[in-house]
Formats: sequence, C-alpha cells, structure tokens
Amino acid sequence: MTVIDRRAARVLLVDAAGRALLLHGGDPVRPEQRWWFTPGGGLQAGETPAEGAARELLEETGLRVEPGDLGEPIWHEVT
Repeated sequence: MTVIDRRAARVLLVDAAGRALLLHGGDPVRPEQRWWFTPGGGLQAGETPAEGAARELLEETGLRVEPGDLGEPIWHEVT
C-alpha cells in the first residue's frame, strides 16, 4: 500500500439564504464517475489550512476572502 501525506483544506461556502456552493466534477481516468464537492484542495508548503482554503477558493471561483474570515473548522478527517 502506498501512503501519501497530503494535507488539504476545503471551504463550505453558504449564502444568506442557506445555499451551499458545490462544484461538480470527476476523475478524467473514470469519466463515468462524477460527484459534487466543496471548493478547496491541497496545501502548499508552509500554508495554514485557512490560507490554503482562501487561496483555493480564489483559484477555483474567483471569490477573494481573508483567511481569518473563514471561521473555525467544522470537520477534520484522516483517510
């Protein structure tokens, strides 16, 4: 088994009406499999989860937020 140490952070972006922003995508190797997911991704060296989440949100959606405005984490998982 190959173990990959990859830290990541995602953003659960919810508007005033309670709607969450989800992206729809998949793996090009398995085009028949698609899923919904929140914006975010892998952290760069030295980045905090909030910094990485803010960077990924900007890259994926064009929405700019300050890392400190993202709030506290709501979920943590090791897989």
